[in-house]
Amino acid sequence: MRAADRNAAVLTILSEAFEAGLVGKVIGCTTEEVSEGGVRIRVSERIEPGTRLQLRIATTNPPASFLLTGRLVWTRESVPPGTWVAGVDVGSTDEKYLDIWRQFARSRLPVQYMARPGRDMARDTGVMW
Repeated sequence: MRAADRNAAVLTILSEAFEAGLVGKVIGCTTEEVSEGGVRIRVSERIEPGTRLQLRIATTNPPASFLLTGRLVWTRESVPPGTWVAGVDVGSTDEKYLDIWRQFARSRLPVQYMARPGRDMARDTGVMW
């Protein structure tokens, strides 16, 4: 289970699945949902699945900043035209920072919706985070 959580974020492309000239590019985005293993973002530029990226998220409640490293798992065009929604697996993040992220993500969920590692994502998408 994931929690709706809109926060400002910035992503930096580290490497691409296909050469599109985006390596090193910094793109603004917004988080839409967070989970212990990933983030759903809304972005104004199409990024291919498999792209490695760094995601800096600034939260307002509580005020915090997270620097996560991950891989874009899926993307789909959204509304309004020219925007995309994408899923980012943040499992490449340094373990120390990933533990802090997981605590934050768990704090966003009501107790009855606490994630069971691996099971919820696999059930929802067939992908283990």
